[in-house]
Amino acid sequence: MDLTFTFPLPAGLHARPASMLQKEAARFVCSVTFVNHSRNSSADARSTLALLSTLTANGDECILRIEGEDGQSAYAALKEFVERVLPHADDGTQAVPPIVASEAARPRALKGAAALRGTAVSPGIGVGPAFHIGGASRPRKKQDGTVVSPSEEVQRFDRAVEKVQAEIAELLRAGASKTSSAILQVHRSIATDPMLSERVKAGITAGKQSAEDALASVSGDYAQTLNGADSPYLRERAFDVQDVAERILCALSGATGEPRSASPAELSVCIAERLSAQELLALGKERIAALILQRGETTSHVVILARALGIPCVSGVRGAERLLAGHPLIVDAYRGIIFQDPTKEVERFYKGEQRIRAEQSERMVRDAARPGTSRDGARLEIGANCASPEEVRTAVKNGAEGVGVFRTELAFADRENPPTEEEHLKLYLEVVEAAEGRPIIFRTFDVGGDKPVRWLPLPAEENPFLGYRAVRMYEEYGSVIDAQIRAILRAAARGPVQIMFPMVASPAEVHQLRERVQRCQVALAREGINHRPDVPVGIMVEIPSAVMLMDHLCDAVDFFSVGSNDLAQYLAAADRGNEKVRHLCSGIQPALLRSFQHVLEEAHKRGKWVGLCGELAGEERALPLLLGLGFDELSVGPRGIPRLKAWLRSMNKSECIPLARAALQAPSASDVERILQEFVSQPGAVELTESNLVVLASKATTKDELLRELLSMLDDGGRIDSVDDVLEAVLQREDTFSTAMEHGMALPHCKSAHVLVPSIAVARLSTTCQWSDGEAGVRLVLLITIPERSAASAHLKIIATLARRLMHEEFREALLQASTRETVVELILREAGSHAALPH
Repeated sequence: MDLTFTFPLPAGLHARPASMLQKEAARFVCSVTFVNHSRNSSADARSTLALLSTLTANGDECILRIEGEDGQSAYAALKEFVERVLPHADDGTQAVPPIVASEAARPRALKGAAALRGTAVSPGIGVGPAFHIGGASRPRKKQDGTVVSPSEEVQRFDRAVEKVQAEIAELLRAGASKTSSAILQVHRSIATDPMLSERVKAGITAGKQSAEDALASVSGDYAQTLNGADSPYLRERAFDVQDVAERILCALSGATGEPRSASPAELSVCIAERLSAQELLALGKERIAALILQRGETTSHVVILARALGIPCVSGVRGAERLLAGHPLIVDAYRGIIFQDPTKEVERFYKGEQRIRAEQSERMVRDAARPGTSRDGARLEIGANCASPEEVRTAVKNGAEGVGVFRTELAFADRENPPTEEEHLKLYLEVVEAAEGRPIIFRTFDVGGDKPVRWLPLPAEENPFLGYRAVRMYEEYGSVIDAQIRAILRAAARGPVQIMFPMVASPAEVHQLRERVQRCQVALAREGINHRPDVPVGIMVEIPSAVMLMDHLCDAVDFFSVGSNDLAQYLAAADRGNEKVRHLCSGIQPALLRSFQHVLEEAHKRGKWVGLCGELAGEERALPLLLGLGFDELSVGPRGIPRLKAWLRSMNKSECIPLARAALQAPSASDVERILQEFVSQPGAVELTESNLVVLASKATTKDELLRELLSMLDDGGRIDSVDDVLEAVLQREDTFSTAMEHGMALPHCKSAHVLVPSIAVARLSTTCQWSDGEAGVRLVLLITIPERSAASAHLKIIATLARRLMHEEFREALLQASTRETVVELILREAGSHAALPH
């Protein structure tokens, strides 16, 4: 029987989805053949390498041909995999868009300085001596040049594969990060690939080759095939095949450890033609200031790992082999440029750049402790959606006030057996520790729909989103759920933990769930196991029936979290995974907004807390709407927290409430969109400045450095989208007319398409800074940035107003003597006025 589908992943059939499909197909006795009809290629689905060799790209028409005794079961499982798992099997490796350096894009302070250019693939700045990493010689034949019997060569090959498999398993047991673990799993899949083994052994027996020669030949064939792919992403998978082959070759030679043994003795900029992810791990993060790769890799596993480890990396650097060992280098992996033996001017630029970046980081840490509060003092807690302790730590660093949803099923999805109570407990205690005292909401297993797990093979369904999923399967799998609930209750004895159930449709379900929790509490008490008996219990509101029964549900639970993604698709009767109807699932459709309003009114009337999770919670454009509706908390991705908090501090809830009322009366999502756009275009909707845009004692020593410092603050707050481009727009204004004023003041300004929100950033300097040649130094700078679409009259009005006020000694001195950033903001807004804010 044939299962036909269109390949859904933007990056094509790369290593991770190939290994996932291989693992799924290997569960069955029947044969499973992957056929790419668009490219006239096919492969045994049990072989990761064979699947990669089909060069399958996004949009290719594909077939899974299933033949054999358990074909019906395989068909059902693979249909579920193709429809629900495969579309989400990308590993997020293109999250950081590569930046190709150009002379025109360089800041003025760097123009003219000799530099190598490449592609910035892992952001950061690295400074250190050049250190070249050369490839160790890898044996292709036995040391004595002879080939023993084919059977002995086959045994040597099997032992080498076993050794590599054991080495990878040891690295995984040693606590590899989420990213490195995923890469190691792919490498293990390649090393143990049955097609690789079959072809190598055929080369040994039929071709009378050594194991080394046979492996080199077969791996070279696979790499050559992948190098011919249309997709750069698939071409870079050839590196993975070569990396694994080289590791096996080392094992065949009796070598231990990584294929390359050279590593720097001090913090250095490491230079290589190419590098494997495992070689990067072996070098040690603490000795790598930055990484320069001669090959133009953008999504190779070494690049992915460099991003995860925070190592600056520039790839595709021509001439990198000529960089002199030991000579000082500056690697700018934000812009993709490299300086050898940098001039004093370049050193001065990057000294300032590093200071600015460090202060950005300090600002983020400083503001992490600030609660989510609007300009007029309304509280809106900003929490995080997480699925691992690593993500919780990132969220805390970025200012999360709690974990609004910890998605427990993701941590245990890719395994053969359900997790034990102790495995649950180990994870949850690590999460409690990572949260550092912040509240954590553990959502119990939300399995089914688009979240299948290997250890719970649910039957295939015509519409799994409306089928047997989440709490609906808890009765049948009671022991699995009880193990999880018991672990959560035990973890609650160590921190502020709450429990939340997904996909609840009625009060009757809640009562059954609470009874289950109570039985677990009684059992733990009887067994004398430490736990917290009064853990708050909440539910996800993501089914329309739950919305309509809020008055009864409020009597049964302690809190609610609205799941915008599922609720949107259920209200619109449109599968959000179906591209043809996905537009109907808009997060700002009026039906969804009215559901939010009903949930909030019923819950707040009874003193219950309501959060929001899902994509809508993290959309900055929707923030005024959600603030006006009255949510108590928004739970978003860890990296979006700082900007969301910054936007929140710039808004008045009192102004957002009428916005929400207008949106609730709108007939369509497009009308709500228009209302939102009109709102943010109104004067004062987003305040001109706030305390995060003020520095009271800048250490900048040049005009360029000072402007970059101010622009970095605007960038942090999501008010501009390119520091370099807005800086050039400001300097072009300065070329025409210097904005330095009397009394040590300067009022630089610009209009630019890279400015998103009209803003004023303020810097008071520790020492005066010369503004332009022949001019006296400045000690106070107000930078005004205006969106390009703003009216020219409004642009001039705000500049004229502030210039006029700065000529008054009382106002100047008040700014210079202000002891807090908040005082500076108050002074500027009082003079410029909220109503003077510039329209977009």
